[in-house]
Amino acid sequence: MHWKKIFQSVNETELTFLEAINEQEIAQIEETLHVTLSGELLEVLKETNGIKENRFGCWLVGNSSEIIELYNCHCSFLKMSYTVPPHKILFFANNGCGEYFGFRIENGRISDGKVGVYYPIENEFRIVTPDFKTWVVEWHSGILST
Repeated sequence: MHWKKIFQSVNETELTFLEAINEQEIAQIEETLHVTLSGELLEVLKETNGIKENRFGCWLVGNSSEIIELYNCHCSFLKMSYTVPPHKILFFANNGCGEYFGFRIENGRISDGKVGVYYPIENEFRIVTPDFKTWVVEWHSGILST
């Protein structure tokens, strides 16, 4: 799949695509987060290790370091939660308003590829799209709101 073209087709602003993720960075994410990367997120990272929107400098999809940072930032807060343990979500982006997009993790893998949004105030994780490509199109074209 040509993820760069998909992102460019639904974004009106100029984007920065980083170099593709390497095996060492994949291993670092997997070791730190205790998850095996797979599916569409891995495809995106193998094409570009992060996508930034140039106007505001926001990550549309975090690079390997940002993914680890999202996990670390929310790990202590989520450990207090009985409904959303931190090892059950792989965050890859935020919405700019304090909510975070991610995948549910089961048995160390992305469970079903459905994208959800984590609402810290409500301490809830809700599925918003059936897959990553739908999330890209709907979130970045304004169809999906959180």
